[in-house]
Amino acid sequence: VKYIAGKKEAGKLNVLTVSEYLDVKEVETVDSRDLFSSTEPIKYEDYLKLSEYTERNVDLVDGRWLPVFEEDFTALDDERWNITDDGTVWNNELQAYKPDNVQVRDNTLHLTGKRERYKGREYTSGKISTEGKFNIKYGRIEFDLKTDFKLGSFPAVWLYPANSKTSLPEVDIFESIGKDKGAVYYVNHWEGGKSAYRHVLQKPMEYHNYAIEWRKDEIKWFVDDRLIYTSTEGIPDKPAFLIINLAIGGNWGGPPSKHTQFPITLEVKNLKIMREVVK
Repeated sequence: VKYIAGKKEAGKLNVLTVSEYLDVKEVETVDSRDLFSSTEPIKYEDYLKLSEYTERNVDLVDGRWLPVFEEDFTALDDERWNITDDGTVWNNELQAYKPDNVQVRDNTLHLTGKRERYKGREYTSGKISTEGKFNIKYGRIEFDLKTDFKLGSFPAVWLYPANSKTSLPEVDIFESIGKDKGAVYYVNHWEGGKSAYRHVLQKPMEYHNYAIEWRKDEIKWFVDDRLIYTSTEGIPDKPAFLIINLAIGGNWGGPPSKHTQFPITLEVKNLKIMREVVK
């Protein structure tokens, strides 16, 4: 009793009688499932109700971002991720996607490009997505990423429209091609146009933290917590799902050469998708 009283006095424990709890349940209408599956920003007063009256009490990041999807890559849960097994290609890419090329170890996602035949293609690689399992509309997405920029590589982390018959809008959070070693592209595509920015990394062979903040009127790109680029045109207003893939070749990046050393690698860790809490 003394222990509980001390916790209550310190503000670390909320104590309700059964009758008080029933009164609260009658008044409060916020459903935690709605808050974590919806796509719009969360009102601060709803966040407080969620924190106080559900078992899931999540601290805000930087006082305004609520994590709704966190991936530590200890395993790929098939309720959250699809692992692609497909020889279909786009933009004249050269790979087939093979599940064996997707691995998680040391809390890191490893996608590997190899020179080997599979499903009629000369190369294999890895791809995962949240299609049909988790969508986002507005919010912050961040992750740590490292790739080796080998000639012929085309890694990307990007957003693709959910439940749509078209491939646009598309938002490229991270995109690079091996022939432009050390450069990363941040791109917002929409019907009839795009805005893009090329950014040259310092120490490109090391891990960097990449993030976007997507709001109704803008998308901001950050690298290592530094604002790099802002797009204010053609901002998507529909839910999208996340794709992480390592393509090989294609119209833009071009093919590997006989000197390209395989395997090619893409590593991703510490992935978070967060919803903004607004007052």
